[in-house]
This record gives sequence, structure tokens and C-alpha cells, in this order.
Amino acid sequence: MPARLTLLSGLLLAFPVCAADPLTLPDMPGWSGYLGAGVVYYDVSSNFITGNRFVDLNNEQSQGLDRAPRSDSVTSPDILLDLRYTFEGLKTQFFVGNLVQDMVRLDLTHQIGIRHSLDDWGILSAGYVISALPTEVWEDPFLDEGKRTRTDRDSQGVRLGWSAIAGSTLGLSYTYRRIDVDNDRAGEELRINGELTMEEQAQLRRDGDHHRLEFNALWQLSDNQSLIPALLFTQRSIDGQANEGQTKGMQLTYLYEGANYSAAVTGYYGDRDYDAVNPVFDEPPDADEYGVGANLFWHKPMGLNHWDIRLGLLYFESDARVEFYDSDLFGTSLTLLYRFR
Repeated sequence: MPARLTLLSGLLLAFPVCAADPLTLPDMPGWSGYLGAGVVYYDVSSNFITGNRFVDLNNEQSQGLDRAPRSDSVTSPDILLDLRYTFEGLKTQFFVGNLVQDMVRLDLTHQIGIRHSLDDWGILSAGYVISALPTEVWEDPFLDEGKRTRTDRDSQGVRLGWSAIAGSTLGLSYTYRRIDVDNDRAGEELRINGELTMEEQAQLRRDGDHHRLEFNALWQLSDNQSLIPALLFTQRSIDGQANEGQTKGMQLTYLYEGANYSAAVTGYYGDRDYDAVNPVFDEPPDADEYGVGANLFWHKPMGLNHWDIRLGLLYFESDARVEFYDSDLFGTSLTLLYRFR
């Protein structure tokens, strides 16, 4: 899908300090993880995303093909789930829950999977990825006059990971997703008006495959401070040639874990490229992407064991060569979390 708010792994709600350590499994069998509920506020500017079943952005009317989208703000529920069960022997763990790094894209995706320790060789993981609550997009985002119509964008696939590779602090993950837009009419109005041919409209299709590779490391600065640098590469193999391309990104996350308070701060930069010229604008809408996000956790507020309060902040911007493809997002959330261990 072109120029959506692609907040790659780690931005804002990613790397939740309350989640399990990716380099180890729990030292006791049974349930772990967390369940949370709260509220999130978004201010979003995008010509492609219109929300989901919880979030309904009021951007039906385009500002024109030669202008950037206007912003719209919305408040919605914030629900988090990360349940893990570690079996006897402490080598295998089952997990289910939100892929939290996707929630800032308004993409409420879930993952069901398993992790298994190979001792000195590290921890392997495999999961099934699915959109439990599809993102809503425009059938024809290029409709210049009148109100645009919503449709669902579904995704499903697999995620494979290897952390603590050969006893190191290095990690690698690969995610494959199949993207399907239910009623994709991108460019239809322009074709009807004679501004695009049938072949050119077909180049705007958004169905296709996404391949994402991440390489990361954990640098321990002290007993309670660490850095997680990461390199990210996404290949978009889309049915519409104008939406095919790559995104190359890098991010750095700082983690602080204290008895009463913990924090995670992430910075991200990405370069989003397209392989072909967009027939609507006669040039590829390549973009530079920037983001910064932070989470602050208050552990055991007012003496409540197993509870956390989390404050999240985010800013993301995609600055494209074509103004119509510009997008940005500001988000803030307040969530009450219950830890199972």
C-alpha cells in the first residue's frame, strides 16, 4: 500500500519494557506477559489510511492531487495483549497477542507463535501474523472530487526469528505478509475521465507481498541500561508496478529499567524508494521517513502489585517527492497494564 504511515518495528509502542526479554526464556514455567487497556489520541495526515473499526478519520475529501493531505485527530481505545506460556523444561514458550509495533499504523495485527531455546545456539521463533481488525483505506485514494469510499486492507503471513544467535546479543527476523485490498479502485476516476489508460490504472494496484528483514543487536551499557540498534529492509512486491519498491531504515532504541520507573526511547530514519514512475504524477513518490517515540512505565503505582501505568508519545513524518504522498502522525497514549508475572 503506497505511502501509508509505515512506522517500522520499534517506534513508540515497540520494545515495551514490560515484555519478555528477547534473549532469554522465563526461569519458571507457566503464564507470563501482560494485558492492558487505555486510551490513545492520534493526529494523522494521510491520503491513504482512513482508520480501522475503532478509529474513523474524517478525511473523505481530498485536498487535491497537487496538495498534501490535511490532518485529522481522533481518540480511540487502546487494548494490548501479550500472553506467554512457558512449558516445563523452560525451553519452549507459546505466545499470542498484539504485534504492538503495528498498532501505531492503525493496524491491529495479532501474532500466534512459539519460541524454542537451542541453548548456546540461541532462541528460534515462528509465528502466524494476521489482521484481527483490518485497516481501512480508500477504494480510490486519487478521487479528486466528492467523498471517497472506505474499504478494508487485510494482511496475513508468517514471522521467523532467531535471537541470541550462537550465544551472542545479535538477532535476526524475517516477516512475510500478503496484503489484500478488498475493493481496490485506485485511479478509476482518472481512467473514466480519460487521464489514465487501463494499463496505467493497473499499475496503481495495492495487493501484493511484503518481505521485511531486520537485523538487531543488544548493547548492555549497565545493569539497567541498554541500546538496541537495528537495520531494516522491506521489499514490496506489489501487483501494481507503481507501488513496488524498497524501504531501507535504521533505528536506535535506548532502554532504562528501574525498580519504580522504566523507559524506552526510539529514533528511526528510513528511505522509501519506488521502482517505477507513478502514472498519476509522472514521477516516483520516493520519501524520507523520520520518527521518534517514547514510552514511560510507572511500576506498581500506588503500591499495586502486578500493575503498570504506561505513557506513550510518538511523532512520525514521511516527506515525499510528491506532496500528495506526504504523511505524518502524532500520537499519545495512556494505558493501564496488568502483568501476569
